[in-house]
Formats: sequence, structure tokens, C-alpha cells
Amino acid sequence: MPRWYKGFRCGGSKPEVLVKQIAEYVTRYDLGHLVPVVRIEKRAKPSGYYLFLAIESAEVGQIPERVQSTLLQSKSLGQALDQPFTFDDIRPMVGAEHSVHDNVRLIPYVRTAPSPIVDPFDERDERTTQQNTPNDETDIRTQQYDRLLGWLSAVGQGNWQALQQTWQLLGGKERAPQMLRHLRLLGHIETTADRKRWAVAPSAIFPITHGEQAGHWVLCGQRDTKFLLKLQNLRKMTFVPQMHGDGPATIYLHSRDPERTIALLHSINHLVRQEEQAGLHLARLLPPLNQWKLSLESLQGIRPHAYCAKIFNGQTFIEESFRGKRGLYELWPLAEHTVKQTALRPEYTLYYDEDTQRWLRADWYGLRFLARYEAGQSCPVQYGSTTSQLAVPLEWRWPELYERALVLASGRLPHRQSGWLIYDGVGRELVDTLRDKLQLDVEESFYA
Repeated sequence: MPRWYKGFRCGGSKPEVLVKQIAEYVTRYDLGHLVPVVRIEKRAKPSGYYLFLAIESAEVGQIPERVQSTLLQSKSLGQALDQPFTFDDIRPMVGAEHSVHDNVRLIPYVRTAPSPIVDPFDERDERTTQQNTPNDETDIRTQQYDRLLGWLSAVGQGNWQALQQTWQLLGGKERAPQMLRHLRLLGHIETTADRKRWAVAPSAIFPITHGEQAGHWVLCGQRDTKFLLKLQNLRKMTFVPQMHGDGPATIYLHSRDPERTIALLHSINHLVRQEEQAGLHLARLLPPLNQWKLSLESLQGIRPHAYCAKIFNGQTFIEESFRGKRGLYELWPLAEHTVKQTALRPEYTLYYDEDTQRWLRADWYGLRFLARYEAGQSCPVQYGSTTSQLAVPLEWRWPELYERALVLASGRLPHRQSGWLIYDGVGRELVDTLRDKLQLDVEESFYA
């Protein structure tokens, strides 16, 4: 693709400060392949100088939509010049180029080292109870998630590193892997099997058929600021924060007439998919757990004897030499490979399938559930048909894909109560659909 330059008349901040800001935008929105370098006028003064962004696009003068909707919205760039420039046009007036595409490492400036990137599969939540959260803190956490989802919607797709760093910049309280799980459970994003890449899900609405919100519709997936402002003008929606601010607020659309709801959305020129009972639809498509196991990512080249192996015994991990026995393992670096072994998390947490001799990777709770399932245990759950609530023991949290079916029944994450995870809006048909697939031991309860 041809490279050309977009010019700006800037002032008010030092050139090096502005270049750093541009570099942060490029990394945050994964624009490195579209905006690789910046050039600044020679002998630039803070009071006024010219800055030129290198643009990679199919045609000279054509600004990619992702650049237009993110970087070029920054007020720091100053006044844009109308015409596009070639390098020959600006060569006499600019100095050396400043690279902004390589993980924000600027050529003439020094950045502080970024925080280490954690394993996106390391999503364990060590809490055993749900702590009370003050209302103002819930509001702050909800705003952080809402802003993150706004960023995801604007960017569209990116890598795990950029997502984690953006979460840090927003001041997110939860560990990044837990944040990722919540966004996936709510149907806002999807990731590759190795979780190194993500993409925001298309906007979709689906009806709530059970519980307190029955008759309303839930919006999930892409929801940028422009779209939400148009929805607010229709006065047909409400924002309900997740309990304790553990995710973006649930958006309920108030209309019992599906055709009218779709017509309203079409009136604001935003493409939205209509789903029928998203949770139940997903549950019907899901395979039994033993077939789910066959679909899991298999890691090659794992040498268990090069690690200190610990196997899950149903309650905790105990050290045990690996002998090819099926089960859930933690693989820790050997003592001679690390100085502070006790301060580390395991390098891998994997399930070993004895029949196929494969090391399988999936979400942590899913692997723990699989270990108990293959040991012949059944997950005990309590279902309240009068309340449309399903209670799952905290120690039996489901694989993410199956848990998503419960979350999408209401658009709400579960809340914790006395060692249980409580899911709202769950109908009898959804429970029956998942009963055999997960070997559920269902007990009727008026207090679930």
C-alpha cells in the first residue's frame, strides 16, 4: 500500500509529548500497520509547529476508518491540513522520523517498561465469598467496564497485550483474565482458541423470558458512544449495573413488541442482530462434555518431567510425579530454574487426556469441572422454578461456554451467596437441556 502523509498545525504541547500520545493511541487501538511513523517540522517550537502522520492506505488521501474514528479524534493533533502530502513534498521541512508502530518504542524518547503480560487462561478468582461493595465503588467499576467496552467497540479487534494494557490504563480492579472471562460470558467479545487475539461481537438483542426482567430485551456486543446516545434519545432503555460492578452495565430495551423493537433500531441506522432466547439457543448447540473435551486445544511439546508436577485431587493440587495418569495438572518450574518459586504461579495448568495422550488447554474452571466429571462425579445444582434461579456450587463452576448459556438467559453475571453462584432468568427448558450434557444432579429448591 502507498504511504502518504496527513499534516497538522499543532501547538500548546511539546513535540515529544505529542509524539508519545500518538504512540499510545497507536498501541491502544492496534494501528501500527496503518500509522507507522510521525515526522515533525525542524526546529519545532511548542507555540506552533507542523506534524505529519504517515498513513498506509489503498489510495493516497484515503484515511482508514479505524484511524479516523480513534487517533484523529484526539484534540491534541490540532488543525488538520486539507491536502495529502508525499515524502518529497515535506522532505525539506521535517527532521528524522519517529517510530510509533513498534509497541510504542519511540526512537528519540524513552518509555517506562510496561507491566508484564499475564496468562489469559489464569482466570482463577481466589475469593470464596462475594464482598460487599459500596455503591460509589460499584459505579466506578461499572464505568471502567463501560469505557472498556466502548474502546473495544471502536477498535473492533486487537491482541491480548493491548487489551490488558488498556484495562490497566482504565484502572481496572479485577485481574485481566477475570475481566476477559466476564466480557466473554456476557457475549461482548470473542477470542481465538489461544486467547492471543480478540474481536468485539456484533450488536445483538435477545428477549428475556423468565425472571423479573421477562418481556424485556438485552443488548450485547458492540455498543459505541454514538449508538448509545441514539438509543438514549429513544427513551426506551435502562442501564442496570452488574452486581458489584463486575462487568459492563446490562442494557435493557423496553418493548414487548419484537417488530417495534427492530423498527426502532433500524430507525437509528445501526445494524443489530435479533436472537431468540440466546442462552437456550446456545445450550441446544453445545455438545456433551466428553465431546467438548475432544474439541479443546492440544499443546504440543509439553515435557512434564521438566517441571514439578502437581495433580488436582478434587480439592487442591498435590505434588505427584507424572506417570501418564489422566487429570488436571499444574506444571511448576523446577527449583533450579527459578530463585523465587514460591512467588510464582504455575507455568501451565493443563488437563492430561490419558486415552489420546494429549495435554489440553481451556478455561481454568472448565478443566476443573472436566477433572471431576471424568472422575465420575456429578455437579449438584438447585433450581427454583418459582424464582427462575439456578444455584451452582462455587467449587463446581462450569466451563465458560456452558456458563455463558446461563448468563445470556438474563444478561447478568451470577452473584455469590453462601458458597453458591446464583443465576437469574433461568427457565426449566434451559436446565433440562444442560442436565444430561453436564451430568447435573438437579434438586428442586424454593430458595435457589
